Amino acid sequence: MCAAAIPLIRIAPHVFQCPVPTPTLPPAYSTNTYLVAKDGEGVVVDMGTDDPDAIQALVDTIRAAGVRRVTALIATHHHRDHTSGLPALHRLFRVPVYIHPLDRARLTWPETGAAALADAPPALSCAGIALHLRHCPGHTHGHLHVEIPGEDVILVGDHLAGQGSVWIGPPDGHMASYFDALDAIAASGCRLAGPGHGPVLEDAAAAARQLKERRLGREAEMLDLLAERPRTLGEIVDAVYGDTVPPGARLAARRTVQAHLQRLLSSGRVTRQFDADRGFIYRLPHPVSIPDRAPTAY
Repeated sequence: MCAAAIPLIRIAPHVFQCPVPTPTLPPAYSTNTYLVAKDGEGVVVDMGTDDPDAIQALVDTIRAAGVRRVTALIATHHHRDHTSGLPALHRLFRVPVYIHPLDRARLTWPETGAAALADAPPALSCAGIALHLRHCPGHTHGHLHVEIPGEDVILVGDHLAGQGSVWIGPPDGHMASYFDALDAIAASGCRLAGPGHGPVLEDAAAAARQLKERRLGREAEMLDLLAERPRTLGEIVDAVYGDTVPPGARLAARRTVQAHLQRLLSSGRVTRQFDADRGFIYRLPHPVSIPDRAPTAY
């Protein structure tokens, strides 16, 4: 799958982004592995393919960065496009794979790979560089942010995207928690955000605030639709997205709408009733006045 060299993109003095081709959701076709490297030591964050050529290409890239000893592997969350290559890296480097316990339970690795897993500690060090592992659920229940304040970088997994969009969907995802995670990014004090997909984001706080506003705009759009008439989940998805979503991302869009509806249900702004023919039908609990708004982009 990947015989070509993997790029080594310096995003901070000791932090590198390495886009690796992975089977992920369009429009992305790669997942970012991150390398923290100093004085011959390295920490690797995420690796989303177990393709042997890609594994070797990444190892060559790590060595090209001057790393002689990898001291830790970190998974921001359990999804395969972020973890599939970590068992192979564990076998090569003989170091633990750190992951939050809630996501550790969701991995389906063989027993030999599962033995590599360890609960993520609050902090790690790479040749004196402090890495803070923050539990920030949203995209998954055990999602981690890796804050590297000395480098002015926060690695945010799938909570921000430099390409495409972020999806949050049950049973893994929880929209209210995701909003808290975006607030945590904005409050981290780190200038640069390293997303799971796409290029680095130069203003982490602004990107987090903009994405939260975008999600809130999506909820307002859904409330507008329900003010017109009650609708099923599928009808809301069709009305919101139409044919703008690639077929491969349609399920993610549906699950994201479902996560929004769960948040609206929990706040009492939407109710639902089961219909034997149509399934759950969502409606507003009472008539409300909602001002005109510009459409929200996917």
